[in-house]
Amino acid sequence: MSARHFALRPHWLARLIQNRFATSHLPRSQQKILLTFDDGPHPEYTPQVLDLLKSHNAKAMFFVIGNRVQQNPHLLQQIHDAGHTIGNHTNTHPRFPFRNGKTAREELRA
Repeated sequence: MSARHFALRPHWLARLIQNRFATSHLPRSQQKILLTFDDGPHPEYTPQVLDLLKSHNAKAMFFVIGNRVQQNPHLLQQIHDAGHTIGNHTNTHPRFPFRNGKTAREELRA
C-alpha cells in the first residue's frame, strides 16, 4: 500500500462496503466482495484501512512485502489479530518477468 498504490479513498471504501453489490440479484446475505490491499504494511495507510474495515465489520486480504513486514512487524500482528487474511507478495517485490525461477523461489521463501 505505497502512496502510489493507495488510490482508494476512505469515503469510497466505506460506500463500497456499505452498498456491496446493490444491483445484485442475490439476497443481501449472499452478496460478497473481496477487498485486497497490496504492498504493505504501510505505517500510515494500514492503520487507517484497519480502522475503516473494523468500523464496517468487514474483512480483507492483505498481500504484504517481506521487507516491509520486517520494518513494521506490529502492523502485521494487527492485521492478523483483526482476523484478516495475509498473503505473500514476495520479499522485495521484484519484477518477476526479468528474473529466473531460482530468484522467484528465493523471493517467495524469504
